[in-house]
Amino acid sequence: MSNGGAKTLLVAVVASAYLVVTNGEGRGLLAQVGPKNSDHFIKSVWTTEEGLPQNTINAIIQTRDGYLWLGTYGGLVRFDGITFTLFDTANTPPLKSNRITGLYEDRAGNLWIGSKFGGLTRYTQGTFSSYTKQDGLPSDMVGRVYEDREGSLWVATNMGLVLSKKGRFITYTSKDGLSHDDILSIAEDREGNLWFGLSG
Repeated sequence: MSNGGAKTLLVAVVASAYLVVTNGEGRGLLAQVGPKNSDHFIKSVWTTEEGLPQNTINAIIQTRDGYLWLGTYGGLVRFDGITFTLFDTANTPPLKSNRITGLYEDRAGNLWIGSKFGGLTRYTQGTFSSYTKQDGLPSDMVGRVYEDREGSLWVATNMGLVLSKKGRFITYTSKDGLSHDDILSIAEDREGNLWFGLSG
């Protein structure tokens, strides 16, 4: 689990008894099962041998319906605890890229999917819809997505910060005061201030 001595871990709580961990080395999905305060646990690892399309997992989220969603370089994966279901460009035309880089569920239950070279995709009630440069995004390289407390959706791209409001995209770049156009992360503090992590 180390890469040059440094450990890279992404952690998400799946349920009260489950902890899901993925590392940055392409070693698949790891689940630890046991009480939170216990030193004893059962470890299970899932890789391509168990049904994953690819072993690098860039994003994990559990949606309100209980499914675990995984963003990989081989497509979007839905996991019900037993079976991996793959959504990729071959079986899901609205997905424009298999390189999934970000996952976010908004308060309305929409799952937003950021991808490298494929723009932004929304999954709601079993239907996928895609948004690319042709729809007003500044780039098809989309990473993180975040909904602020006012319900506005923010999208991180490599060519600016995008605000999705009332059906249209508004892009902010270095021309608007950002120190760099490549947006890597988005967060909101207790006072409602938005924070953006930038490249370089």
